[in-house]
Amino acid sequence: MKALFKLEYLLIKRDVLTFLLSIGMPVLFFLLFSSFMVFQDKELERVVIRNYLVTMTGFSMSGFAVFTLPNMLKLDEKNKWIIHIKHLPIALFSYYTVKICRVLIGYLLSIIVCFSVGIFMKNIVFTPFELISTVCLLLMTGMVYIAVGIALNCLRSFQLVSVVGNIVYFVLAIFGGSWIPVSQFPEWMQQVAKFVPTYYTNNLVIEFLNDKALNVTALVVTFLYTIGCLSFAYVIQKRREVK
Repeated sequence: MKALFKLEYLLIKRDVLTFLLSIGMPVLFFLLFSSFMVFQDKELERVVIRNYLVTMTGFSMSGFAVFTLPNMLKLDEKNKWIIHIKHLPIALFSYYTVKICRVLIGYLLSIIVCFSVGIFMKNIVFTPFELISTVCLLLMTGMVYIAVGIALNCLRSFQLVSVVGNIVYFVLAIFGGSWIPVSQFPEWMQQVAKFVPTYYTNNLVIEFLNDKALNVTALVVTFLYTIGCLSFAYVIQKRREVK
């Protein structure tokens, strides 16, 4: 497993552009759109910009799981790396663990960079409790993005995974309220948003941050989406092995 981590480290160094894009684009969006958020009520302005920072951080995190992860897995299949591992004294569980750890590293970098930009460039203030709880909730809810990415890997071709991954990536961001609050959507879009996991992950984190209350419904739905996507991927994989 140590060798897998070392290999993944080398791959990350070669793929640094992906890290920059996954983090840089949300940061630019945040700086651009937050500059237009000017209210007479400065307390309201502070809350809105802080909420926007949190949702854009979630958007940045989702890129590592929904787009990058399935592309990595499919590329390994295409290059026969998975078959090679099966003939080595390395468990597939270790392989997937290393891949997920790579995504988690991306998550942490997204949080560090996005929050640093918000705190030092937009003067956003978090209490120690708010900061720790928000980071923990972002990492916890980020597991649903990993589950979606693993489910996307079930698509047959690398090209299809790339195209569908891009579409899902932006659909999750738009309908989940990462860019624009869902309350500002037309009625039909608000109804569609309730079928998107990011709608619940964003609500879960923001409500806890602002109201110090845990949205149990959002937590349960996020958990169900995670289990559902992983179960789907497991069933598809088993069927392919049988064939």
